[in-house]
Amino acid sequence: MTMENGFTVKIEAPELSHAILELASVLAMGVSTKAALTEASMAEPKKKKRAAKAPALELIHEDPVPKATETPSTTDAPTVVDLRAVAAEKGKSAEAKASIKALLQEFGAASISTVPEDKRAAFLAQLEAI
Repeated sequence: MTMENGFTVKIEAPELSHAILELASVLAMGVSTKAALTEASMAEPKKKKRAAKAPALELIHEDPVPKATETPSTTDAPTVVDLRAVAAEKGKSAEAKASIKALLQEFGAASISTVPEDKRAAFLAQLEAI
């Protein structure tokens, strides 16, 4: 779009180009800008914006029922809470605390909460023997 004043404006949106041309013509006539814009906006129906296409979603179906080859995750292993309760009961003396620390090292654990689940039953048995 080339204006009378000697400058060129390139606009990629045709509706914007149309609006600018209308504004320029209104300004050239000396009409109040606010009144002209109000009349122009009432004269043209508003165009509905197209909704952007949502990206395709991939649905993944997972079977909530475990297959026959899978083993259930629930075991009869004592919980960390069980181990802590017994350790608190047994570890009242300094000698017992030292024995519990040695037992933890034997099982390769830094604390009761890091005793592996598959070793908790054996840990509890030895803990109760202290």
